[in-house]
Amino acid sequence: MSANLTARAVFDKHQKTLELEWLSGQDQADRTPDGHDLGHQTGTLVGHLNLIRPNLVQVLGRTELAYLEQLGKNSRQDALRALFAGSPLLLVIAEALRPDPFLLQQAQRHGVPLATTPRPAAEIIDHLRHHIASQVSEKLIQHGVFMEVMGLGVLLSGPAGVGKSELALE
Repeated sequence: MSANLTARAVFDKHQKTLELEWLSGQDQADRTPDGHDLGHQTGTLVGHLNLIRPNLVQVLGRTELAYLEQLGKNSRQDALRALFAGSPLLLVIAEALRPDPFLLQQAQRHGVPLATTPRPAAEIIDHLRHHIASQVSEKLIQHGVFMEVMGLGVLLSGPAGVGKSELALE
């Protein structure tokens, strides 16, 4: 299910829409997610910088970069260590901001692809959350007929050709 979910696939699919550009790590962009329970943690697929429950795609906007910059040297190193310990698939820097050299160096050291875009962080998150959730969600095809009975929704399901539609009409 997630075998085709890579940073390169996300980047290529959304490069034009989100105006993405590589900053570093293109050579590591074909790795697949490891350590993420993709089927059950859809809330942590894409989001703002989160060091406690790392997102698969971490988005750093003006607020997140300002937070990292205001930390002391040791605290910043600890925060970045926690960021990369979560093995993010991709880091995206929003609003055409430039990351500090230490963040760029750590991304390269840990083999995490880093991209930038002029778009705001919230737009990136909304756009990518929908795409990635649809990539990793279970797919189910079910034959059925929806109908309303006394104000309650009912689904009649079963194999094709057994008369579900005819039953619903009665």
